[in-house]
Formats: sequence, structure tokens, C-alpha cells
Amino acid sequence: MVHSQKYDYYKFPGGGVEAGESRHQALIREVLEESGMCVIPDTIAEYGLVHRIQKRVKKEAVFIQDNYYYLCEVDPGILPQRLDDYEAEERFTLEFVAPYWQSQRIVIKTMVRKIQSCWNVRPWCWNC
Repeated sequence: MVHSQKYDYYKFPGGGVEAGESRHQALIREVLEESGMCVIPDTIAEYGLVHRIQKRVKKEAVFIQDNYYYLCEVDPGILPQRLDDYEAEERFTLEFVAPYWQSQRIVIKTMVRKIQSCWNVRPWCWNC
């Protein structure tokens, strides 16, 4: 996970798809930039999709975003991060998190319930 030390939150590495880039290419690039880890392309497997629709409080505009999630393997070793300015300002760091602790399972289940109740979620697999 990528940890924002400035605001103390965790996120999966990721970001936008650049012009002419596939989602898999964006995944490989973003993981390398934010974590320093090199994705093994042949191991990429689709995991799920969150379709987020959020009305802006002070504006009439609606924010719509599709977040794609993947499972993959990485090469051993970690290279230096190549962070954007805002990522460097937030002091993004790579942290390994044990996903099977009971407390984390409760947090994950709670997050999934909140997402499902607020957004139009169509996960391919929720095994929490």
C-alpha cells in the first residue's frame, strides 16, 4: 500500500491512464512510479471495478470515475519512487500491510459495505 505520511491514509498505487496507454500499461507505470515495484505483465489479472458517481456539494457538477483493480506479481527488489509533486508533498511511502489480520478484515468489510451503500458497485469478486 502507499501511505500518505502527511495525511495518514493508505491507498493502492494508481492513477489516470495517459493518452495512447492501455489500462495494463498504466498499472505497470503507476505501480513503478508510486511504489518502486516492477509488475510482471503476464501475472496481471482483473479483480474488480468501482464506478463512482459523486455530486459536488457546492457545484451542480457530478464527478464520475471508474476505478479498476488488479491482482499481480512483482519482481523482487524495489527501485526508487518517481513521485509527482503532490505525491512528494504528501510524502507517499511504500508500506507492506498484512491483509489477514482480523482487525483489518473488519475494516475491509466495513469499507466494502460503505462503498456498496453509497456507490454503484459491481465487484467481480468480494471474498472478505
